Amino acid sequence: MHNEGEIVASGVLDRHEQFATVDDHYVALMGWPRAALIGRSMLDLTHPADRTGNRALLDRLYNRNEAFCITKRYRRPDDSHVRVQVHVSMVPDGLGGRQLIGTARRVELSPPVFADSRATAGRAIGMLLAGRMALGAPYFSGVPAEILLLLFHHGSQPVTLSRIAERLDHTPAVTLRWLRALADAGLIHPPGGDDDPVRMTLWAEATLTTILAMPDFAPVPA
Repeated sequence: MHNEGEIVASGVLDRHEQFATVDDHYVALMGWPRAALIGRSMLDLTHPADRTGNRALLDRLYNRNEAFCITKRYRRPDDSHVRVQVHVSMVPDGLGGRQLIGTARRVELSPPVFADSRATAGRAIGMLLAGRMALGAPYFSGVPAEILLLLFHHGSQPVTLSRIAERLDHTPAVTLRWLRALADAGLIHPPGGDDDPVRMTLWAEATLTTILAMPDFAPVPA
């Protein structure tokens, strides 16, 4: 992931997740006049395909007080979208309630890194499947990770529930159970049926792009 400049915008959301204050950088980033942003729902201005993941992270923030970072798209006045990386945390509002503090910066995905990451995902799937065959599925398996890697590897190519189950050698029932769990976590868009395409959320895709593009991983402590 490549950051476009070092300018960081900041804003505050009230208890209803509406913009309460935004700085000049946020106004420039979003393209809306300040008066048009104040009182607007943050999720309403979020790309529809990114709302599920954003909603899940917000709920986790409320329940566990876990700050989060998400890559998503905001809608501009001309109906175009700007890709941003947003960090959100929760603080008291001084009135017995809560408010959200957010910072945002514009980002673009680097195509070469994106392509390399997809290739890495494909190799990881192959290693997982080979390990399951050699060592036994109960001892070398992580169904949710396998599903995410498979979806990431296929990119924009549609992958159905039945195809995922066939490719990873899991039953449709097991696959569906994990797809529902991944959807609840905001990592995928839930499919409507067995033949509907399963797609990752932008947040999950951007996160995996960054992770799989890392040249080296931290060693596991002995």
